[in-house]
Amino acid sequence: MNLRAIDLNLLVVLDALLDEAHVSRAAARLNLSQSAVSNALQRCRDLFGDPLLERGRGLMTRTARAEALRQPLKEVLSGVVGLVDPPEIALKDIRQTIRIVSADDPMSMIATDLMADLSINAPGLRIVFAPWQGADRAARALRDGDAELAISVFPEDAEDLEVREIIREDYVVALRRDHPAAKGFGIDAWLAWPHIVVSGQGEARTPLDVFAEVGSRARCRPCRTGLPSGAANPRRVGPNRDDAPSQPCRP
Repeated sequence: MNLRAIDLNLLVVLDALLDEAHVSRAAARLNLSQSAVSNALQRCRDLFGDPLLERGRGLMTRTARAEALRQPLKEVLSGVVGLVDPPEIALKDIRQTIRIVSADDPMSMIATDLMADLSINAPGLRIVFAPWQGADRAARALRDGDAELAISVFPEDAEDLEVREIIREDYVVALRRDHPAAKGFGIDAWLAWPHIVVSGQGEARTPLDVFAEVGSRARCRPCRTGLPSGAANPRRVGPNRDDAPSQPCRP
């Protein structure tokens, strides 16, 4: 059987014909002309090798083959409808694992509220946070199907991904009021102190290094320690006072 030779519309007409057992009523139901339905009936007879509808005393009766076709035909057409236009599944009925690639900072910002909301509106969803190892790997996880969502800074040319901006952040520097660098604070004072680099990929350079090296007074940032996440940040880096308040300021 060559499926390419089967016209799906023909099966729709056949379904109406077998229900109505009447060409005129089937034509009215389908909003087609009687001649078009008659032609479709003849094509169905040729396809199945059976009269399907036989004329009796002013009526048409279904053959045994036609009766046997009725239910399977409805199932096939229903399956096609479900394939092309599937019913929308209520959020509360979805059973699925959603994998989210995220660094620890944005994860800590959304995880509590997200889980609280899902426990009420989508209890069948299981959220798994995967470690962030850089924007390239996050994008690759999405493309390879290893993650459904990723929270990251993506390049503008990631046209094959659906990207939505959820937050915009600025770089800031926070230090205690009596920190030695606070007076006349600027880029030079900032670079004079040892730095910690947080990188999911174990990199020693970040976009901040590119910023520091631009211009005629190119400077190298003194990165003393590299960490995989902000949560691993040591409590102290050099001498500090626990009771000293911090003061944020922009470089």
